[in-house]
Amino acid sequence: MQASTFGILFSFGSKFKLTFFKFPFFANTQTVKYYSDTKTMQPLYHKTWWKVQAGRNATTKTVSETIVDFNSKTLSYNGVQLSDADAAKQTKAIWEAYKSSIDKYYLNWHLDLETFPLLPYKMGVTFLIPSYDPGTSSKFQEVAYTVTGSEKLIGYNDQKIDGWLLVHESKGNKEVFWISKKTKAVLKLEQQLNGRFYRYKIKLGFSM
Repeated sequence: MQASTFGILFSFGSKFKLTFFKFPFFANTQTVKYYSDTKTMQPLYHKTWWKVQAGRNATTKTVSETIVDFNSKTLSYNGVQLSDADAAKQTKAIWEAYKSSIDKYYLNWHLDLETFPLLPYKMGVTFLIPSYDPGTSSKFQEVAYTVTGSEKLIGYNDQKIDGWLLVHESKGNKEVFWISKKTKAVLKLEQQLNGRFYRYKIKLGFSM
């Protein structure tokens, strides 16, 4: 029986849980667990766990955790509930980002693999997707993704898969997604950040 998943240099996605795996050549690890409404896809719960290298040459790592419960409208950072009273730069930024999403419709920023197959693709169209990355300092925003062209992606056994090119660009960041024209599945992502950091997602086939 054939199945498929995503081989991602530093991340993997599925519908109800998103886990970022650490490979030996990466210094940081992130694990994300989230739940979304089955009808609207709006976030209900989001938990992020980070293990980050303390410095470029450091051997120690710091661990942090954020939990956003959208039903109870609470946000905690390392076990402490955040509020308007928070003055520390990092926690205040996380709290202000959360407040920017209140009473708005948005999708979890991590839901690209689930959201993109639902879009009506055609050449030149731009989709404005309301997004929020829970538990981070990134505020609510409408993110533009544009269909810039089409291209045949070489798959397994040299098969040629006809796909759309879906592109998002912002300062220092460019993301290019390859979307199957037949199934609308996300086949590949190439992301470049500030010309120094690269991230890839590649859909893999395997037997089970």
